[in-house]
Amino acid sequence: MSIRPAVANGLHRGLIELHQTVRSAREYLPHVLNVALFAAVAAWRGGTVEGTETPASTMVLVGEVATVIVSSAWTTLPQIMATERQDGTLLRLRSVPFATTAYVVSKTLYTAVIAIASALVLLLVGAGVNGAGLPHSADGWITLAWVLLLGLVAVVPIGTAIGASLPNARAAMALLVLPVYALMAVSGVFFPVTGMPRWLQLTAEVFPLKWLAQGLRSATMPDTALVAETGHSWQHWQTATVLTAWAVAGFVIAPAVLRRTSRRVSGTRITATRQPSDSSVQEISR
Repeated sequence: MSIRPAVANGLHRGLIELHQTVRSAREYLPHVLNVALFAAVAAWRGGTVEGTETPASTMVLVGEVATVIVSSAWTTLPQIMATERQDGTLLRLRSVPFATTAYVVSKTLYTAVIAIASALVLLLVGAGVNGAGLPHSADGWITLAWVLLLGLVAVVPIGTAIGASLPNARAAMALLVLPVYALMAVSGVFFPVTGMPRWLQLTAEVFPLKWLAQGLRSATMPDTALVAETGHSWQHWQTATVLTAWAVAGFVIAPAVLRRTSRRVSGTRITATRQPSDSSVQEISR
């Protein structure tokens, strides 16, 4: 199998997973509830961004869109990956050439569609509730499109690598939620990053969340809001550079991590990881 059929296979697999999600209320309801909660928080926020006349609800809404994308890739996806590691899905990857590439493609497509759908619904709801969130020009829509797509490609492959490295879904939740929340706190997602110490700003600039949120603000907020941005500029070139670097690194690292994980996973190990939970069920039944 060459790379091209592997990519086609990954896209096909991703579409199948999306179809299964749409058909199951248990799968899609958490996403719907998440969007509803975020929209309610944005609608509740009053006031303006400090130093501007831009409604603070707009900044909150756009920050929530960036949060949905990153949390989908770095918390939800690793939990799915960890579960599939336990049920033997990753074990089967080593039997097919380029299967890891197809797997990364499928997870990228699945997570991207879910995240983009959630983001667009959130923007539409925000526009309906308080008139915030949607671009006001053709350039704004173009910026929104490339920032969303490049941002997803930047974070999803890394999410698959993280998920493949974790032992189980419970560990994924315990180990990832706090770091992602900390990253949100220093990335200027819900308030201007210029209000933080410079060393925290430099730390945030290493990661994609800061640039993703700033790129989305540039698409949906007026230029008068630049007074609250680093360097009083939207920094599109820097945004594209950092997100592209993360995307390239992700597509190099993720297949390598998946191949290593699939070689280390065996049927015996999978059985061993299931035994404690099986024993717990038996003990409870007694």
